[in-house]
Amino acid sequence: MVVAAFVLPMGCELLGMDLAGRAWSAGRLTLPLLAQAGHVLAGLLGGALLGLLQWSLVPQARRRWIGAAALGGLGIGVARAVWMPLALLAAPVAGALAGFAQRPGTRWAKAQSLAAAWVALAVALPFPQWARAGLIFCAAVLSAWGVNIAP
Repeated sequence: MVVAAFVLPMGCELLGMDLAGRAWSAGRLTLPLLAQAGHVLAGLLGGALLGLLQWSLVPQARRRWIGAAALGGLGIGVARAVWMPLALLAAPVAGALAGFAQRPGTRWAKAQSLAAAWVALAVALPFPQWARAGLIFCAAVLSAWGVNIAP
């Protein structure tokens, strides 16, 4: 999960922009919504990859986690496409809703919400790289703490 917190935010943004650019080129589209489509695709792919990673690593995970995380990522992508600072508000809400859908419990939802907020802060605001890495690492540790719920 720590590696995912480092790789997914920026990697999925690049992947989403690349896929949107390929779709625009293949369709010979001239619409001025390429960046917005890239943000939406990035959110959807990032959420789906995070849910898939959680499903494969966490023993208590269920398949619905993938869909919940993908919808949370899609919400963040749409918010970022509409207005970039809106992602700072959408990330904690999407993280909490996805966390609650994945495993209803206050600790899980709070940890996912705070972790999503810290990752959104790290990606959206102009921090130096070391500060971004610190925020993302702390988000990964907090997310792992939220996952580690004793039955």
